[in-house]
Amino acid sequence: MPFRLSSRAAAFLRESIRSVDELETILLLHRDASRWWNAEQIAEALGMKPTITARALEALAGRNLLDVRVGESLAYCCSPVHDHLFEALHEVALDPAAARELVMVSSPTVSRML
Repeated sequence: MPFRLSSRAAAFLRESIRSVDELETILLLHRDASRWWNAEQIAEALGMKPTITARALEALAGRNLLDVRVGESLAYCCSPVHDHLFEALHEVALDPAAARELVMVSSPTVSRML
């Protein structure tokens, strides 16, 4: 099954994204990388449970894909620590359907829980 993603984008997904929830979360944050979001805002925007969103945010931040700001609540923005990760994420955002497909194939036991 051919994927429309570059090898760099596919490698980024295999190495950095473990679930469709993480993918949807990072894509939302990538759309406006200057905006800070909390878990509840992301959950509402994506139609996910806040606990699922919080778990995805923690995982993505732990892989140095997000910047975290501590205040009354934690806030997150898209900020991959290395330029090559940002460039790969940008490619992923150009074809989110192919990205979802690859994540589901790479992690067949992971399902999106609403």
